[in-house]
Amino acid sequence: MSLGLAKFTRGLSRLLSTAAGWRPDEGEQSTRRTRAEMMEAYYFNNGLYSELGRLLTDAGVNPESMKGMRNPTAAAVEFYADLTWPGQLPEALPIVTENKAIVDPIHQIWDWSNWSQKKQVAARELPMTGDLFLRVNDNHTEEDKADKVFITVVKSKQVTSFRVDPQGIIVFIRIDIGIIDGDETKVRTEIWDETGQSIWVHNKGSNATMKQLGKPNLQTPLSAMGLDFIPYVHAAFIDLGDAGGLPVIWVAIDKINEVNRKATRLAEMMYRYRKPLWALTRESTGSGQALPPLTMGNSDGLIEVADETYVSLPSGGKLEFLVPKIDHKEYAAQIVADLDEIKRDIPEMVWYEIAMENNLSGRALFYKMAPARARLLQMRGTIEAALEQADIMALKLGQSLDLFTIQGDDLSHSFQSRSVLPLSDGDKLDAVEKAVKAGMSLANALIEYGGMNQTKANEIAGESEDEKTAALALESEDRIVEAAAKDIQPTLDRVIRVLSEGAVGAIESTAIDTAAARAGENES
Repeated sequence: MSLGLAKFTRGLSRLLSTAAGWRPDEGEQSTRRTRAEMMEAYYFNNGLYSELGRLLTDAGVNPESMKGMRNPTAAAVEFYADLTWPGQLPEALPIVTENKAIVDPIHQIWDWSNWSQKKQVAARELPMTGDLFLRVNDNHTEEDKADKVFITVVKSKQVTSFRVDPQGIIVFIRIDIGIIDGDETKVRTEIWDETGQSIWVHNKGSNATMKQLGKPNLQTPLSAMGLDFIPYVHAAFIDLGDAGGLPVIWVAIDKINEVNRKATRLAEMMYRYRKPLWALTRESTGSGQALPPLTMGNSDGLIEVADETYVSLPSGGKLEFLVPKIDHKEYAAQIVADLDEIKRDIPEMVWYEIAMENNLSGRALFYKMAPARARLLQMRGTIEAALEQADIMALKLGQSLDLFTIQGDDLSHSFQSRSVLPLSDGDKLDAVEKAVKAGMSLANALIEYGGMNQTKANEIAGESEDEKTAALALESEDRIVEAAAKDIQPTLDRVIRVLSEGAVGAIESTAIDTAAARAGENES
């Protein structure tokens, strides 16, 4: 069995290496989809190696019964689903823009797109497959004019190939989707380039070349759709500068396969699924002569006594337990050590471990999650840039369809910085103080670590006050008194006012009243 598992994992590594080396100009159109299917299989995990075995047919490898018993993929992907865009729109994604006229149209586009739910699909698709494709579309039909524009997530496994320009804008994309046409299964091939959209419906497979496809069933120029751009956006999770990104688990796939191989082997030795647990042997006669094999005394070798079942052994026979006498605890410890090594490559795994640590403070959580937090911030920047690009495309399409009237040509926008990890109010204040001491402005620290919106953060910080002293004034009653003694009463007044309104709940209202009274005494 171990030899079969070794052959299987070697074949899997060859397939993964082929996918990693894929380039769009090499004509291996199926490799992109294969890689996306593989990453999706790792995420769902059920029957993981059976599904991967199907993809190993060309490699001539017969998959063994290896199981995904120690697969961290789902945990790593769900980390991003939990923390990238938590909550409901529009609160989950506050828009920052100079042109306030675009805010309501963008919110309308999100509503038409059901983006409160679809944003979670996007937050899973990008780390899971390494790529995210967004499409901007409208709901026009042959009979009716469009009255909605919306953004959809295109599954990476449906994108056969694509090309981008030096700025990362898609200039060519091909999508192949299996469809049911009556009793027949066919493929719908859709290609977009600078000339427009071309569609084929055929039974030549998703790897059919342009020559094999022949003349399109439908061709539509971009101008006829009110477009001067290809309405697709691409984002890469791990971007190495190639066409296509790499998923969150990519650097650890060999390690994941190895630990699953060990865990499968350990379970098989311990439990021997559907295999004999006992062997019937006989005592040696001491003469050295070969003895015939033993047979049981009756048809099935079992005896029922008082509702208990016993094995009936012939004279001189004994049962040997077939489970190997190995140190299973030590074997399991090696698997745990392997998982600890995987955490170096996939720090997102720690997110679900901390749920078991009931006494972990918010500050300890913050520092323990630092590597994963850094990756999450990078992911947010990538996916939010893609969403901004899709928003702008949707706004332009909506204007061409007379769905929006927007004053000004500036459609650019971004999204307000949000806190990454949930902290208590006291921990937030500690984090704000440390950030300010490290050189961050008070306003940015309150937004990043205090969970405040920009208006309240600016109100506390002010433009001309001593920001570091004001940050200290936030932590406790004693520091508010200290701040008053240092003659920063204007800043103190704003801090107390905002705290009283509930922007930060770390200081109780009674403490605020006491601090204010003491501040008055100090001032007098």
